[in-house]
Amino acid sequence: MLRSLGATSVTLRVAQAPVDSTSNQLGMVSGAFEDVTLFPVVVRSTAIAANETVKVEVLVSATAALTAATAHGIEDVATWLLEAHGLLLHNKLLHIDSVIVDHFAGSEYLYHILASE
Repeated sequence: MLRSLGATSVTLRVAQAPVDSTSNQLGMVSGAFEDVTLFPVVVRSTAIAANETVKVEVLVSATAALTAATAHGIEDVATWLLEAHGLLLHNKLLHIDSVIVDHFAGSEYLYHILASE
């Protein structure tokens, strides 16, 4: 369904897993981020706020989200998406405001990521 609606890809910026070292324990190493591509997705613009901030809704297939999360050792996909550093769209880093999960017959099939500047 997402492919037929003009599928595209977005990049999710997530924190990298900490490296276990003594310099990390001393606070000398800053956290690093990793960009994870999600495909297929559909990006829909929502109403632009009065202050002209960009607001979008990104529809992500559960298969794509689960594949990316599993590759990073994540079991709770919705929380992982919500706690991500942001969503890169057209070279802008957007803040993830909320994640809504659609279910059918007890299984997750679609994630709605609402993001804004």
